[in-house]
Amino acid sequence: MYCIAIIIHLKLFAHLYYILFFVLICFQIKAQPPARYTVRIVGNDSAKICKQFPFPASNFNELIYKKQINEWLFKVQSQGYLSANIDSIINHQTDSKIIIWLGVQYHWLNLKWNTQDAEWAAQTGIDINNFSGKNMQFKKWFAVAEQILNDAENNGFPFAEIKLDSVVIQHDSIAAKIKLDKHLKVIIDSIHCSNRSVVNQKYLYKYLGLKPNLLYNEASVKKINGLLNGLSFLKQVQPYSVTFIGEHATVNLNLQNQKSSRFNFLIGLLPNNANPQTSGTANNSKFLLSGEGDLHLENIQSTANVLDMMFRLYPQQTQNLIAKYNHPFLLGLPFGTDARFEIYKHDSTYIDVDFTMGIQHILLGRNYLKLFYTTHQSSLTYVDTFTIKLTRTLPSILDYKSNVIGVEWYKEKLNYRFNPSQGFVLKINIGAGYKQFIANNQIENLTDATFSFSRLYDSIKHPIFHTSFDFLIAAYFPIYKAHILKLQCSGIGTPDKKIFNNEVQRIGGNRNLRGFDEQSIATTLHSILTVEYRYLLDKNSYAYSFYDVAYTEIKTTSVRQFDKPFGFGVGLAFETKAGIFQMSYALGSKLNNPILIRNGKIHFGYLVSF
Repeated sequence: MYCIAIIIHLKLFAHLYYILFFVLICFQIKAQPPARYTVRIVGNDSAKICKQFPFPASNFNELIYKKQINEWLFKVQSQGYLSANIDSIINHQTDSKIIIWLGVQYHWLNLKWNTQDAEWAAQTGIDINNFSGKNMQFKKWFAVAEQILNDAENNGFPFAEIKLDSVVIQHDSIAAKIKLDKHLKVIIDSIHCSNRSVVNQKYLYKYLGLKPNLLYNEASVKKINGLLNGLSFLKQVQPYSVTFIGEHATVNLNLQNQKSSRFNFLIGLLPNNANPQTSGTANNSKFLLSGEGDLHLENIQSTANVLDMMFRLYPQQTQNLIAKYNHPFLLGLPFGTDARFEIYKHDSTYIDVDFTMGIQHILLGRNYLKLFYTTHQSSLTYVDTFTIKLTRTLPSILDYKSNVIGVEWYKEKLNYRFNPSQGFVLKINIGAGYKQFIANNQIENLTDATFSFSRLYDSIKHPIFHTSFDFLIAAYFPIYKAHILKLQCSGIGTPDKKIFNNEVQRIGGNRNLRGFDEQSIATTLHSILTVEYRYLLDKNSYAYSFYDVAYTEIKTTSVRQFDKPFGFGVGLAFETKAGIFQMSYALGSKLNNPILIRNGKIHFGYLVSF
């Protein structure tokens, strides 16, 4: 019995010993700090190379650090240190040293091509006669090799490799044969979308510039994320991936719908600078109200089409209604339709009706080249017959119609379309056609015993050649972290010689030249330069300050004037669960008038997505 008890106690003691030993080991392991990986470079030129290519700082993650080392080694090898590599790794408890042997620098390569590889290189635009059988620098060879591999990746060979074979070392030079191994020729079999209901499949192919049985193109595939980020009606749950099975590749997309249709309204509170005694108005209010509302419907029935309805209310009862519709890739073709209808009522004097129909040749992403036709008609709603009879001259506004054919080019490259921090937008619009002044019945029917008022139209009864242009250039530059600089230049004009007051363009207000009443500045030609600083608060939120300066020119039958108005101010756009709120305050000056605080313009806006 005693022996049995002793054995039991010994076993119990042994178990407790092993448990205690295991706990102590665990505590020891837990107490040990992670190993810090550092690097040491060995070689005659180590100091020079480290100065030219600073090595990454130490890191606790071995995998990440080795990746950084491989990237660093590629740069060094491109300078001729072909034998540069990891020599050894010395591990300690708290520190691990990675030893890199730099080796000898080779300055020259003497390369030979075989016939087949030389023909492939020649197709990429490389003149192999410049270095075949001749000494060349390593840096130039690495650039040539990269160009050849990029061309192979973009023409169906994503796994192509270039190797140096039959290497012979002679002092500081190497003689070798170039071996290009293209491996499998791959085609893009299809695009697989996890949620097919988000958008029409044919639209995805056209928009991304891909199609079934297309040779694999690495450059096109790498653009997928950026292009999808430009679509407001869907978002990527995760970045795309590519599955390779033999000679076939499938592009995998994980997409889902997101709110893109939206309603936006903006209210402007403007000081009333008019004098009722001189202006003839009965409005004694200290402020004038302006406003605008936009309804934007997108991806109706999953076809990526867009419908816009916009209404503008300007001071002095001027109103503007705009409707636009765009349908991309009509009938699966690389063309889309673009229509625009506009009514503009200028107080009680005239009404403009404008209709534009365009055919877009859709390029990659949102870029396009458009051919359009525009018909425009302006009709007087009030005629001052007393002044016409008194002066026997036509008024400064006339009925007219015009027909214009033109082209428009649009190119966009932004990292995020709705609140970009980097990229640019470019739009150029040029049109030409004829305009015809129409005799107004109220003027023609005026009676005078000694004068025929219909004769006033004799000098303008023939059609007049009409041209116009419109451009926009905007660029976004990241300054530091969330600090963004926006530069923009835009302009509209016509070089026509015979222009009446109802043909002019009108600028000013929250959309273009801030610090002025909406549509308060009439021009026949203008350009606006904008400098805007933004501090990004969130994906769709930012605070900003701006400075707008313009050159304006008006040359009509009754007015000739030049000016350089400018405006400046601050604003804020911030996103909440209910939508995006916008507010801004701006001051401006024109015709060398002083800046008055009481003339400041305040705008409030609200945008809700659904």
